[in-house]
Amino acid sequence: MEKVEASCGCLNPRLLVNGDIRPWGATLAPGTRGTIQVDWDTAGIQGEKNSSVQVFGTGPGMPLSLTISGQVTPWFQLLPRTLRVGQLTGDEPAEFLISVTAPEPFRILNLAGPPQSIRVHGLPSASAATRQTFRVVIQPAGTEEGTHREFLRLQTDGPYPMVLPVAWERTADFWVQPGKLLLGVLEPGMVAQTTVDFGARVGELSNPKVWIEGISDATADCVTLGGKSHYRIRLGLPKNLESGPISGFLHIHVTWTLKGVARKVEKEVRIFGLVRKHS
Repeated sequence: MEKVEASCGCLNPRLLVNGDIRPWGATLAPGTRGTIQVDWDTAGIQGEKNSSVQVFGTGPGMPLSLTISGQVTPWFQLLPRTLRVGQLTGDEPAEFLISVTAPEPFRILNLAGPPQSIRVHGLPSASAATRQTFRVVIQPAGTEEGTHREFLRLQTDGPYPMVLPVAWERTADFWVQPGKLLLGVLEPGMVAQTTVDFGARVGELSNPKVWIEGISDATADCVTLGGKSHYRIRLGLPKNLESGPISGFLHIHVTWTLKGVARKVEKEVRIFGLVRKHS
């Protein structure tokens, strides 16, 4: 019984022989009888669910495919079941009311591991009831453009937790892509080059100034791609970087004129990378 592969992270397959858990990869003597026990975490699942577990090994019947199917009726009914926000523009927080009902009175205690961009108000519940409400506040300021997905895991005073999926699209009139620059692993002695784009959906940009902080001898220049609304920064890293992690900041300063009013915009992009050691 060499290994198992589950089609869903909600499955936890285990090998039991005489009631004891055996590690995958164990050699079983001929005639051994055991059990493959699959724990199914149904938190956040609703309706029909079909999953599978592939068991790999040597001997008759290998590989083996197991199918796990079920109909999940959640203890908690959330309204909405998934918080699909759509597009968020600007930096102002967006607030949404969530309602939860259950067959028996309960309290919501706290949010486990809250993401940085989301806050939950109204917890813990004041008293046990069959219906509770709380407010989800999305704080788009500082988040990257694009699609964001989070899973809010809420602890209750009963045996069951609850999971609220949250999805939203971040758009902004002034944008920078990517919001973080991940260079990956660089070979020693290699000159690395990459790009960062920035622009404005409305208005005009002028007098862009860009530079790199924290990485010696790194270069950055700026060219226009779309008139006065779309620019590209070309970054170059020197080949004499020392082995190990590297980090720095790309600074962007530009004048943004919108409806006849000019204002200074300052953005920074964090740069991460690793220079491989000489072999």
